[in-house]
Amino acid sequence: MSESRHPQEAATAGSATSGRTFIDVLQHGNRELFHSAMVAWFLDPGAEHSLGDRFLRSFAERIRPVGSAARAALLAAVAPTVRTEVHAHRGRYDIEVSCGDSRVVIENKTKSVGDPTQLDRYKGEQTHVIALGLCEASYDQNVRGDYPVMTYQSVLDVLDDLHPAGSEWAVLANHYRAFLRRELCLLAAVRACYEQGDLSRDAEIAAALADERLYSENDVRFLHLVMLQYFSEYLATRPVWRGTEWSLDKNMRSGVWLANFRHLPGGFTFSQPIQQAIGDTGAGLWFHVELWRGLGLRARSWDDVAGCLQLRCYAKGRDPASVRERFQQAYEIGQSEAWTARTKKSSETYFLVRRELKKSEFVFGSLEAALRSFMAGFGSFAGLA
Repeated sequence: MSESRHPQEAATAGSATSGRTFIDVLQHGNRELFHSAMVAWFLDPGAEHSLGDRFLRSFAERIRPVGSAARAALLAAVAPTVRTEVHAHRGRYDIEVSCGDSRVVIENKTKSVGDPTQLDRYKGEQTHVIALGLCEASYDQNVRGDYPVMTYQSVLDVLDDLHPAGSEWAVLANHYRAFLRRELCLLAAVRACYEQGDLSRDAEIAAALADERLYSENDVRFLHLVMLQYFSEYLATRPVWRGTEWSLDKNMRSGVWLANFRHLPGGFTFSQPIQQAIGDTGAGLWFHVELWRGLGLRARSWDDVAGCLQLRCYAKGRDPASVRERFQQAYEIGQSEAWTARTKKSSETYFLVRRELKKSEFVFGSLEAALRSFMAGFGSFAGLA
């Protein structure tokens, strides 16, 4: 079918805003099983899409050199068997392509982030592993270094090249192309706006996220997850943050956070009063960036408060109120900062001090400056570049 026969697809070509697809109507966009089923369907040469093995071969040719064994297995496959949710002794394969004596296992991540643990379990002499993610940030840097990581941009590129047509199933394929194009445009807009500082993209992002028929809170949380994943990689290139390890998580109650509780920057030291308070309470402290569940990138104005920075505390066995009281003696609260108001005695971790973040501070350069300034209130970066 020609481009002119797919106005919905054309609408998604250069913007993160567009109309709905059948995927949105069925509310399948967040369902990883759905996307695994779609990709497996395209990979199956005998499926109803009328593409034969052209999708499988074109997909295989895009696999990075680190995945040469998987590439060779797929290209040499004759009448492969493609299955999803395959239970095996090493776990559950999202997609399995059986290629004679070998198989290619595809681990799929859409609205979540993967780490090496799961992929490491799948490796075997005749089992070749590929990591497939909605975007590059769907897998951490360790996975990207050790495994062939492909993104849904490759899936879309293959479908665009093949231009599915000629059967009733072309409608399904083209709705999927339109959905992927819109999602990938939105991800690109978020990265361009906040990492690269192209603030003109914010209106495009806000317009997309305002349509609750298309984007739920879970979608917004995933965008926050992607944004903070890229932010942690941005920090890794900055001299101040060398040696810092970041932990990223999506909390269903509050939002998405990035914490450096494993290692503070090598040259950072807490001030003497804070050090004394740490000694008196036995507290472990770390710093934490949080984008709020209900707002974050969805906030309408650059001046809206949509997240926060936190000094967080672990002091198991100590009453949080007594810990807070001791730190209040050691620290004078700053502008736009607040002490935690009330924490359950059973809480093992909680924030002591919170500083609000405006949406305008989400731009990576500003966010780094805000984080560094907040941390400097409790100690010193002396001697660091």
